[in-house]
This record gives sequence, structure tokens and C-alpha cells, in this order.
Amino acid sequence: MFETITALLQPWADYYAEHTTLSTAVLAAHLLAMFVGGGLAIGADRRLLLAEPGTPEAYRAAAADLQAQHGLVIASLVGIVVSGLALATADAETYLTSRIYWAKMGTFALLLLNGLRMRRTEAQLLRAVANTTELSVAGPQLTLPWGALRQSAGASFALWCVVLLLGVVVANS
Repeated sequence: MFETITALLQPWADYYAEHTTLSTAVLAAHLLAMFVGGGLAIGADRRLLLAEPGTPEAYRAAAADLQAQHGLVIASLVGIVVSGLALATADAETYLTSRIYWAKMGTFALLLLNGLRMRRTEAQLLRAVANTTELSVAGPQLTLPWGALRQSAGASFALWCVVLLLGVVVANS
């Protein structure tokens, strides 16, 4: 099976290998997308982990700040996937058989799933504080998913770091 896939991708691999400008551009796009997306996400995660809001406005502001970053992070994730596919298919024989590569892909999948969870949780938080003027976390009328949002931020921070680390290991193995 690996031989068949490698044979199908060989024209792309040859083209990629023969055009250094293309290979440089693809690698640069991958690294730039990681830098921008990961940097924005880690910055937002850090702000969320350090935040201790106590009013509806503060909760709303924290969730809105996180929400504002997601568009650029998602665009960066698209760039990461497209450029990553171009990189991996240029040397399919190496990547398809690499356990480190598949560990990176598994970690990346966890990062994406965590991002979905984070988006759902931030939406819940925004709905919970939408029309609230007085905040009583202990009160029965308002249940905030703040702890779940902070857990997702911590997981996001760690997963971005692990994906980057595994990417460096893959590139050097």
C-alpha cells in the first residue's frame, strides 16, 4: 500500500525536489502558519489562564477576546494543513512510515478537537452572561463554564508546544 501511494505521489515529489523556490515557499508557509496560529493561540490561552473575572462584563470580555483570535487561528490551521500535506506528500515514503510523524498528527488532531471544545465552551460562557447584570457564580440562576474554558486553554497551550516539538523531531529524524 505504501508503495502504491508513494508511486502516485512521485510526480509531485520530483517536482518539489527540483524546484527549490517552491520547496522553500512551502516550508516557509508551514512555519509561518505555525508561528502565527500557535502564537495567537498561546497568547490567548495565557491571557485566559491568568484572567480572574468577577463581573459579567469581565467574563464577556475574556470570552470575546478569545473569540476574536479564533478567526486568525483557524485560517492559520488551514495553512498548516495545506502546507503540511504538501510537505508530507513530497516525501511520502518517509512520513507515512514514521511513528513520530503519526504521533504529531495524533497530537494535531487532539489540538483540533480541543479547539472545537473551546469554541463551544466560549459560546456557552457568552450566552450565560449575555443578559446578566449581577453575577453570582454560586447562585442557581447562573452556571458558568469558566473552569472548562480554562482547562481547554491549558490543553491548547500544551498541545501547540507538543506539536511544534514533534515537528522539529520529525524534521531531524
